[in-house]
Parts: sequence; C-alpha cells; structure tokens
Amino acid sequence: MAHNSRPTTPLRRYSGFSDASEDDGDTKTPLETTLFSRFVDLNDGFAQFEANMHRMQQVHESITCFNESFSSFLYGIQMNAWCVEFPEAPSSGSFERYEKRLIELAHEKELREQQEREEIEKQRLLEVERQRDLEIARERLISEQQQQQQQQQQQQQQQQQQQQPRQQHPRYLTRSKTTEKKTLKRPTDYTPGRPTYGKPPQSKLKSTNGTSRIPTRPSWK
Repeated sequence: MAHNSRPTTPLRRYSGFSDASEDDGDTKTPLETTLFSRFVDLNDGFAQFEANMHRMQQVHESITCFNESFSSFLYGIQMNAWCVEFPEAPSSGSFERYEKRLIELAHEKELREQQEREEIEKQRLLEVERQRDLEIARERLISEQQQQQQQQQQQQQQQQQQQQPRQQHPRYLTRSKTTEKKTLKRPTDYTPGRPTYGKPPQSKLKSTNGTSRIPTRPSWK
C-alpha cells in the first residue's frame, strides 16, 4: 500500500473559498466546491483508516504469534525442569522429589529382598521334598528286600517242616533201623574175596598170656 503523506485525521482546515470562487468565476457554486473538497477529504480519511486497521491487524497477529511462541517456550522450560538438572539452588520441590525417590527405592529394595527370600524358601522346600522322596524310595526298597528275605525264610521253614514229618514217620523209622541192622561189621584182618571154609583163619596176634587170639566170625545176615 502506498504511503499517504496526509495527516491521519480527516479534518483539516480548508481555506480558499474566496480564491476558488475568484479563479473559477461564476461557473461553480460555493456548495459544490465545498462538498467536493469534503468528499475528497472523507475518501482520504477512510483510506487512512483502512490502512491503520490493516496495521493494527498485523500488530494483533504479531502479538498472537509472540504469545504462542512464548507459551511454547515456557512449556518447554517446564518440561526440561523434570528432565534436566539446572545448575541452580534446589527448591522445595526438588527436596520433595528426592525424598519421594528415596521412598520408591526403599520400597523396590524391600520387594526385591522379599522375592529373593521367597525364591530361597521355594528352593529349600523343593530340596526337602526331594530328600523326602529319596528317603521314601529307600525305605520302600529296604522294606521290599526285607519282605523278600522273610518270604525266603518262610519258604525254607515250610520246606523244613514238610521234610520233618516225613523223617518222623514210623515206616521211615523202621526202614532206617532195618538198614542199620543189615550193615556189615567186618574185622580188621578180614581179607575180602578169601574163602572161609571150616575154621576161620588164625590170627598171628597173640594175647598177653601166650595163647593166640582168634577173631570171631563175622555175622552175615
């Protein structure tokens, strides 16, 4: 927009009514001359007013942009205050955040220790259960071995009990006595295979009184 050299106010002194009437002569009336100049001034005033309003709109837009930029800057600083430690003296909020963080760390440590204790207790219970299972299996194996030994002993006792009545039977005892009677008692000087007709063979042994000792004849039954 072109810069207007006229003043901002549309009101300005108009002099020259007499001069204009003298220059134009009787061709223009004073009303026409006055109205024309007034309308020209009014047009210039509206143009200047429009230019001023346009500049005010630009100022308003500049202020709005500045406000938005400044608010963004403040928001960024506020966000950085939670992430960046500026080299400045701590405030009460800093101490509160520090104490809150200490409480959180203590709580996390307590939870971690509790989880470790639970894990250790769980491992201990598993080990105890495993040892108990091993002891139960060992006792079961020992009991099975003892049962097998008892069964073997019972079987042996049953076999012995079955054999004892057979040996104590009267028929078995009579047969054993008959077998004992049929056993031969041969003399020490008897030669097998030598016939013994008539007198028995004389023994070369002599008694203490000088007589020969004749062995008795074996009883063949």
